[in-house]
Amino acid sequence: MRTMTRSRSSSKGVSNQIQKQMSGTMPVFDSKKATDEIEIDIQIGNALNWYNMMASDKKERKWFLTYAEKNKLLTKGEVDRAKTMDPTIFSRVGRYTEMISNGFPIEEWAQKYIDACVAKVKKNLSKKKTVTKSGPSIQDRMDDKGIEKASEIIQKVDEFYCEMTSGKLKKKDDAAFFDIESFLNVNEIKPAISARMVPHIEQSREEWNNALADDRSFYDHMSDSEIKRMIRIYDWILEGLNIRAATKRTTKRTRKRKEKTPADLVKRIKYLEKTDLYGGHVSVEPEKLIGATKVCLFNAKTRQMYLLESQDKRGFTVKGTTIQNVNIDKSVCKCIRETQVNDLLQIAKTQGIQGLKTAFNKITSKPGIVNGRMNANMIIMKVYK
Repeated sequence: MRTMTRSRSSSKGVSNQIQKQMSGTMPVFDSKKATDEIEIDIQIGNALNWYNMMASDKKERKWFLTYAEKNKLLTKGEVDRAKTMDPTIFSRVGRYTEMISNGFPIEEWAQKYIDACVAKVKKNLSKKKTVTKSGPSIQDRMDDKGIEKASEIIQKVDEFYCEMTSGKLKKKDDAAFFDIESFLNVNEIKPAISARMVPHIEQSREEWNNALADDRSFYDHMSDSEIKRMIRIYDWILEGLNIRAATKRTTKRTRKRKEKTPADLVKRIKYLEKTDLYGGHVSVEPEKLIGATKVCLFNAKTRQMYLLESQDKRGFTVKGTTIQNVNIDKSVCKCIRETQVNDLLQIAKTQGIQGLKTAFNKITSKPGIVNGRMNANMIIMKVYK
């Protein structure tokens, strides 16, 4: 069975150049090229990739209901009433009906999804036969506004992408390219709208993060440094949106929210408290990560050592099992040879950050990917304020 990732809304204002590179137009099955099963699977796979990037729950609801009415799976009255149903009911189903409409041969398991969705729609309509809605609710209008403004931001990031990949924009000028605070003020973005923009920006940011990790489907023409610049500009935007979204608390809340202590922030973090390997080592208390600007981590299972640096003087914080506010450009990870581990760990425990960096830079292994994620094999060797 082919599986899909979470769908997201397409950027309304995405530039033609970026859209062509990263998505293209809606796929249509080419029967002339479908000479064998492999070619058919390739066309279906490419189509599913397109829908993963461009489809949204609301679009899938529209595609499904259009197909259901045309093929008499639902009556016109049922279709009209179903237009106000929760769009998540049609998630990952509407794309199959649209593929059928565009000539793709549908597999039996996908047809079962369509039949099940028809049954679910009929069941929901039978529970509430009279659904009247004069217009979109306030919440719907706010959601649409969030999508609209998030699309404008993504369009601006697309312009940054074009400037960067063409060599016209230097790395030192990235921060001045897009002033998110000015954008929010000029467009009079309220905190509630800002909060609704965050998930759409986070989805775009996550795609670049995945591209850096292992998925180069649409990004094989870019270097790691360029992808990191894309991630960094999204981080700046998200920081501005979250700051604006947080301002609503000062106007609505009457009870002061209890601030989380460092112990609260790190209660879900995974790490190795101590190990008898390599002469024995004990982790620093994870609470000391909060506010630290540098940290040395060692994975006792893979022999990977991490030197993480924070993006600014505020230092690290922790969310779930991941260290946040990590500067991925300055942070580094290397695998240490068995014969070098004891010496390097001793330096990490007894010397300052400069001494550790000097020893670490002498390691000739290839640098690995840094993302701040912790696991049960990691020792927190030392933190630096």
